[in-house]
Amino acid sequence: MFSKRLDAMQSMVERLPRVAPPIQKSNPDSYADTSVTDEITLIEMPRKFSFPSIKAYDGTIDPDDHVAQYRQRMRAVAHPNESREASMCKGFGSTLIRPALQWYINLPSRSIPSFAILSDKFVEKFASSRDLEKTS
Repeated sequence: MFSKRLDAMQSMVERLPRVAPPIQKSNPDSYADTSVTDEITLIEMPRKFSFPSIKAYDGTIDPDDHVAQYRQRMRAVAHPNESREASMCKGFGSTLIRPALQWYINLPSRSIPSFAILSDKFVEKFASSRDLEKTS
């Protein structure tokens, strides 16, 4: 009974204009959730590896440009071949903010087996921000 009333009240609050939605509680096991497969998750990163800095992507510019810049920066960092794919996948989320980060966080758990698939899904999602070719 109390639970139903609480749910009804929360629903009413969410419909009020200019009222922030209630803060959602984090799942205590959420740190273990990841969009990449276990094969990638289990690959250890080199101890002295640090991800290169890159301008954060927010969903408003061409996603192809962001992926190209990310690939180029990651190629410039020395790391062993056996951890290259894992590095590409694990570091990509740290280059995203706002809607792009929310998209990344909400990818289905363990659904990304490679950076190629991750980047394809990313470009597809933010395709509306792509630069259009000019026709003369």
